[in-house]
Amino acid sequence: MTRLSRRSLLEGAAATAALAATTSARAAGRQPNVLFLFADQLRAMSLSIYGERNIRTPVFDGLIRGGTHFTRAYAADPVCAPSRASVLTGLYPTAHQVRENGDRLPVELPSMATQLAEAGYRTGYIGKWHLDNNEKPGFVPPKRRHGFGWWRAYNSGHHWRRSVFFADNDATPRRPSPPDRFEPAYQVDHAIDFIESSAGKPWFLMLSFGPPHPPGSTPIEDWAKDLPDGTLARVSADRLTFPANVPDWIKGPNRGKRGKGDEDPGARHHMHGYYASILALEDQVERLLGALDAMGLTQDTLVVLSADHGEMGGAHGQYKKGEPYEEALRVPMSFTWPGVIPERAIDTPVSGVDIAPTLIGLTEAPALKQHGVDLTPALLSGQKPDRSSVMSTRGLGKRDQWYALRGSRYTYVERGEGGDQKVILWDNNEDPLQERNVASDKAYKAVTKRMAARLKQEKKRTRGGKGRP
Repeated sequence: MTRLSRRSLLEGAAATAALAATTSARAAGRQPNVLFLFADQLRAMSLSIYGERNIRTPVFDGLIRGGTHFTRAYAADPVCAPSRASVLTGLYPTAHQVRENGDRLPVELPSMATQLAEAGYRTGYIGKWHLDNNEKPGFVPPKRRHGFGWWRAYNSGHHWRRSVFFADNDATPRRPSPPDRFEPAYQVDHAIDFIESSAGKPWFLMLSFGPPHPPGSTPIEDWAKDLPDGTLARVSADRLTFPANVPDWIKGPNRGKRGKGDEDPGARHHMHGYYASILALEDQVERLLGALDAMGLTQDTLVVLSADHGEMGGAHGQYKKGEPYEEALRVPMSFTWPGVIPERAIDTPVSGVDIAPTLIGLTEAPALKQHGVDLTPALLSGQKPDRSSVMSTRGLGKRDQWYALRGSRYTYVERGEGGDQKVILWDNNEDPLQERNVASDKAYKAVTKRMAARLKQEKKRTRGGKGRP
């Protein structure tokens, strides 16, 4: 007789519980509506549930706490277009081929929307697309929308009170009414219209919000032009506090940083508007969730919250994203479905590539070929994913490309290639601000070797031609 270990028994029990929970949801005949709230550049650490103290975010916090959330969720690539392609397809940039902003997602690649449409869902998309070259604002033809039917969107642009969108198959640019209406506000109007017109059929709606991505290019001179009146007054720039990895020199203002004697307003100015943008966005999310409840759809709707990447916010002397630091990589990721998904936090590392297979798993849509993991067992029963780390990439094919592996404790990075390659290891328990590279420290030799081997395996697993995981 074979003797089973305690670990085997526990794993078997967890698997049985996951299967029972999944079977129960399916037996109830509950094919949920899916509302995917997807913010641009919203880092997890800027929500009060994850430790932010400069602002309070009760709406986002309440939504996150109302379901299962992953405290270690990371972007597959901390830049807009590559990350968005990974979220939609469940693939890394090595396969979907969107490696930079401006790359077009290959038209033949299916997405979670194509799969949900095949499962009988009415699909809709609102907001920034950014997967059809860099045309601004850009009409995206239906054949390049990867399964989204109803359309109130544009390809690219970052002006929240000067925005343009396109409706369905009409290539004529449209503006909200009034033309300076805050973009998330009119987008929520569209979302309510979509939901109301979907009665009798399950629906999947993705809202791709622009804020808190800064309007225009960094540094931002005047946030007030793009935020609702009075929003900036809700955050005190003078009272903002910064972690120790934000150097004093970048807090600003800094003369001459932009050339020709211009001033860089600095990280204090930058984060003042960034935090205000989060509050303005939260107002509209609250309005949408209230409308969903008023329509009696809260119990029948799976609400997903995530973002394409984070924001450096002055950390390590940098703005925006694109780096393997926690500020740029870590994003919120929560799944809320009252009565089906319990309230819990899971600390296993997860990735943006996991969202598509998970939504497909929860809705029983046809599966995709993907690199991600279906998190359905974790959501329904609490069974943690069988994974110790997740990979992120940036600038593949370029001289300064990097691969990062984020585990429960360590972040391992390989930047560059060949003899120019630099190896980085951060011990996030001992050095949460990621200020000390311990890759060459003898005490971490075994960890560095283990992480390098694991990253090599992950590179091999995700390597492939166009559209092949």
